[in-house]
Amino acid sequence: MIGESDFYRRHPLTTAMFVLCLALYPFILLSIVLWGIDTVAYWFIFSPGLTPEPSWILSLFAHVSPAHLFVNVGALLLLGSYLEERIPRTHLFLVFIATGLGSGLLHANLTGTTGAGASGAILGWGGLYSVYFLSREWTGEATDRWEAFRFAIAVALPFAVAAEFVLGSLTGLTTANHAHLWGMVLGLLIGWPYLRWIQ
Repeated sequence: MIGESDFYRRHPLTTAMFVLCLALYPFILLSIVLWGIDTVAYWFIFSPGLTPEPSWILSLFAHVSPAHLFVNVGALLLLGSYLEERIPRTHLFLVFIATGLGSGLLHANLTGTTGAGASGAILGWGGLYSVYFLSREWTGEATDRWEAFRFAIAVALPFAVAAEFVLGSLTGLTTANHAHLWGMVLGLLIGWPYLRWIQ
């Protein structure tokens, strides 16, 4: 209990987003039964078009399967706990919304398909994480295993997202490739000038 309360105290934004993602999943399943898929889609599924809808924001916290949910909240905890100790929470939240919204719009309108989930926004955080760690904390040599792990994530994550996009485009085996790619790209593009601005 002490460890849990300490995590919340140090990472209230990450914790709130984690809880929201978990809580929305059963709520969405129940809503499908009570009000139908069309109503749920309006509120929680990103669709092609440029007319603002509630789903533009709510879809960032909605997930379509348990696997989708747990992979995303795991990444959310990993990246959020690091960034929230280094980036002002308001700025971090705005990066989440901006990269999630931007990647969702690009995915929906470039592919003509619907989507939901925090993946684009989390990978926006991933881009910001890579920029921050490599420019602010990496000294050229890992001092312990944890720092080596952070370095590996910072370097590998952008390449993994790019590889997923290429593989998915060629084979159709993966989903939301555009959302993942654009989330990462937007995070990187926001990260470089942002970190120079706050110096």
